Amino acid sequence: MRTIPHLVFVLGCLTTAFLLSSCLSGQADPSKEVVIPSATSYDVIVVSGAKEVGGDGEKKYHHVKDKKQIKSFIRKLNGLELVEMTPEDSLIKMEELETPGSYVIYLHEESNNEEDDRSFQIFFYKDGNIQVNQLSGANYFVKNIQPKLLAESKASWGIDF
Repeated sequence: MRTIPHLVFVLGCLTTAFLLSSCLSGQADPSKEVVIPSATSYDVIVVSGAKEVGGDGEKKYHHVKDKKQIKSFIRKLNGLELVEMTPEDSLIKMEELETPGSYVIYLHEESNNEEDDRSFQIFFYKDGNIQVNQLSGANYFVKNIQPKLLAESKASWGIDF
């Protein structure tokens, strides 16, 4: 399981970089909201964060396997309004993922066949911004920053990094 988060993180970053090239700037669109597919089927939340500042800093991982905590987290995210970000704004924010206090969160569903495993990736920035890549492959951020959701999630999951 330890190699899966590494692989998912690398693939997520590559996908995000690829998708950035097709992003268009946009304004708030009330019809766009966070929709986590198959919200009831995830087995684990994998939280990845930097222990030290910089790209060479050690990554820390935390696994949340409590079904109630997983469902509660998904319930809090689903339905939040999204805005599309410009590629420039997205790149600036992506640099923050290498600093302590920002996290990459994977909702992960394991299957008997490793090729059928599914993950849904969410970027939580230390300022409370949340990035979700969905809806036609563009980069979206939750319209309103969510520092309380970040703090509550960290406390509930026992995250100290």
